[in-house]
Amino acid sequence: MKQISIVILWLVLAVPCRPAAIDIVINVDCRYVNPVTFEKPSPAASCQYVPNELIIKFRKNVADTIEEQLVLESPAGTLNIPRRLDKLNTKFRVRRIKPLFKNFSTNLQRLKNLQKKPGQLLTQKEKRILRRLRRAPKNAKIPALNRIYKLEIEPEKGQSLQEVIAAYNEDPDVEYAELNYIVSTNLMPNDPLYPLQWPLNNTGQDYPVSSTRSSSGTPDCDIDAPEAWDIHTSSPQVVVAVVDTGVD
Repeated sequence: MKQISIVILWLVLAVPCRPAAIDIVINVDCRYVNPVTFEKPSPAASCQYVPNELIIKFRKNVADTIEEQLVLESPAGTLNIPRRLDKLNTKFRVRRIKPLFKNFSTNLQRLKNLQKKPGQLLTQKEKRILRRLRRAPKNAKIPALNRIYKLEIEPEKGQSLQEVIAAYNEDPDVEYAELNYIVSTNLMPNDPLYPLQWPLNNTGQDYPVSSTRSSSGTPDCDIDAPEAWDIHTSSPQVVVAVVDTGVD
């Protein structure tokens, strides 16, 4: 059954309201990232990141080797990996290597086994999991998240993280290496007139009431739209009805 949300608008605004924003952007601390391609921030950008940590995705053969050895709790300095990669780890004093997505391979295999389990033996939780799996596109490719690792390093004085990143990216056994960026999602509109929409987010900003004068708003006298957008933006199951009194 569809949920119906009724929004009553009392049109007492002195300026016409435009629809808030169509395009949504994701703010990564200091710059905007394309929400479709998720372009990675440049190391030169002034984004925040975790000091002395790298995020590296290894090529399959090396990643499989590392995964097998970490299961045996082998220290980072004793891993049996290609010599050129081992030299990098020694040069930049890698102290710890851990998977970014813990138990990814194990959980993936568990899902594959679940798909083969007889229906009469499935628990309610397992049935729910299988229903969710069926929502995925038929030929959807599961990303190899088990090949992504976090490396904790202790670079020597004079060694910059940008230098470390560049060195790992040049290694043929590395698919990519990047800083461990600190990111947050802020679903804010890019409509150029959005700052005028004080009913959505009132910061006390000035807004035009005529061609010759403006008026200041009352901070936080709004509907907290940005806070709502950070939680939810749209759903085909929600019908919004606008009841307009026609009073200006």
